[in-house]
Amino acid sequence: CLAPVLQSHAAIKDAYTEALKALNERDFSAVMASPKEQRYQALGNSLAHMPILSPLHSLPPIMVAEALAQKIADSGLENLEPEHVFILEQILDQPFDGSEESRWLAVLKDLELHVYVALADDEICGSIVPVLHRWITYLEDRAFSTLPTLAKSLKLIFSADAQSTPLECQKAALELLTLLRNSGEKFAHEVNQLLAPMKQELRETILAPLLKDV
Repeated sequence: CLAPVLQSHAAIKDAYTEALKALNERDFSAVMASPKEQRYQALGNSLAHMPILSPLHSLPPIMVAEALAQKIADSGLENLEPEHVFILEQILDQPFDGSEESRWLAVLKDLELHVYVALADDEICGSIVPVLHRWITYLEDRAFSTLPTLAKSLKLIFSADAQSTPLECQKAALELLTLLRNSGEKFAHEVNQLLAPMKQELRETILAPLLKDV
């Protein structure tokens, strides 16, 4: 219920932020991932019903990203949950502050395995595509060091046993690579470099159209 007043009351915002950081991963994700317009009804000592709004759009995106990455690490989670992807999608959809580029790179590296492996999860593969595209194109060359992990995810999705991989995941991988290739010459070059070593094993997959220029 404090979310709407955070921007105009710095002292409250600082205390609220510290309280959020103290939450465990499950509670933090639940609070952040609640739809902006949704209200939860909570009973207090007064037995009054209190409206609770997500603070996601009232806090600095990089702070939310860093807190989420830390909580995922602390909890030992190996895979992202839908609420994690929702949070990332919402904060990455907001304008970037160029002075925070190094911090965004650090979070990407912290979540590197999680976000690329999400392409192989049919529950979240579609929603992770805009997250990865936005993140990589913002960081540009600085994000390219994470692309070998994308290559590993592609090998997982398009392995010899690829028929057992959900079609949704294969389509998500194709969409991400297509978006990146269409984002500029430097990105197209990186996609081609990524696909070149796998050209033979990918020629019978839905990625075949991307291999013509590799």
